Amino acid sequence: MNLLDTDIALMLKDMQAVFALYDINFYLVGAVARDILLPADPEMASTCKTLDVDIAIMLSSADEFKTLKAALLATGDFTANPTEAIRVYYHNSIEVDLLPFGDIESVTRMIHLTDPTFVLHMPGFREIYPFTQEVIFNEDQSQKVCSLEGIVLLKLISHSDRPERTKDLKKQYISQFYAISSLPIFTKSTDTQWIKITVMKCRIFYRFMKGFLSAKIGMMPNINQVYNTFKSYAYGLLIEDIVAEITGYSGNYTNRYC
Repeated sequence: MNLLDTDIALMLKDMQAVFALYDINFYLVGAVARDILLPADPEMASTCKTLDVDIAIMLSSADEFKTLKAALLATGDFTANPTEAIRVYYHNSIEVDLLPFGDIESVTRMIHLTDPTFVLHMPGFREIYPFTQEVIFNEDQSQKVCSLEGIVLLKLISHSDRPERTKDLKKQYISQFYAISSLPIFTKSTDTQWIKITVMKCRIFYRFMKGFLSAKIGMMPNINQVYNTFKSYAYGLLIEDIVAEITGYSGNYTNRYC
């Protein structure tokens, strides 16, 4: 099974050619990164697939963002969204969000873009960059992709100011982001109905986070307390340290249970 939708693969190749001209680094985040890194169960993948692409781009300034975007539009392959500065469309079909991070951020992690005016808050993207994975799609194409631990952490960060969405996070996002298809509990299962897969994944992620928090703070929260307990533990810690801790624990977890 292909790791990447054919149209998205073509879009990335065209985008890589432009980025190379300016020596700009970028990586895939969001649902496409999830689809690439989740083990390829055909039934599960067809349910998750998306043509909306999120790309994290390391930039030094708003002017550099403007130059890069103009270069993409000049190819004729990309068109701009009239109201959202970060959004472009590839061949009028694939929606691409260009998510800048790096020195372009202010000390408060805010980014101010123009034409049109757009403001973003981008905590976590810079810290997660060193943990990206180089994924080879074929002999001619590879791409940096946000790690699964990074995807989970970015989602946790994005919900930190919206506690009312914790329930949504637990049931919809976390259950889809953690790669569990290689675990024995999944590979030995013969029932691949999506709803049962989702519940299984949610339970396994809960088991993972419960073990992580138990190792770190001696607490084993129930499934409804995982998010708030993790948030309390992570408060005041550097994001790069949290990523390293989760990545390290996931390796131990995999060796223990897989």
